[in-house]
Amino acid sequence: MRMFFTKEHIRDLSVEILPVIDDNGQRIGKEENKTGRQYTIYDLDRNSPPGFGLYVGKKKKTFFMQVRVGSRVKKIVVGEYGDLILSSSNPAKDARTRAIEIRSRLRAGENVAQAKRDESKIRETTLGDLMDEYIAAYKLKPVVKENTLRAIESATRACSR
Repeated sequence: MRMFFTKEHIRDLSVEILPVIDDNGQRIGKEENKTGRQYTIYDLDRNSPPGFGLYVGKKKKTFFMQVRVGSRVKKIVVGEYGDLILSSSNPAKDARTRAIEIRSRLRAGENVAQAKRDESKIRETTLGDLMDEYIAAYKLKPVVKENTLRAIESATRACSR
């Protein structure tokens, strides 16, 4: 399915409702989704990059970007509807702007999915994790001073209270 995305059209979509689209990609109405299955819709807007679409699932709507890189087709999540919207006034929250950025990074050969995983791993890292890694690395030194080790462990315990 392909249609011109607008804020109102995307807001109205759900698994229970399918858009009725004419030959030009304009939504002319909506109907009940008798199958109850999730579906995808691609954007026809001229400001939208090729392969930009919306996945309408049972619990959420997600913008995605599908790009051919070499012989493979990669499908990357751009972001969830709500966190991202279609907004020309706020490029930081605009799904199309983010999709264009992801497309250019994919075309440049960057592994966007791996970068997202690395970023989420960094966000999950705590100060305690860093201190544990530091203590483990410190214990590998040829000369380990027990007083220094006790001071580091004491500081770690004080921070975790």
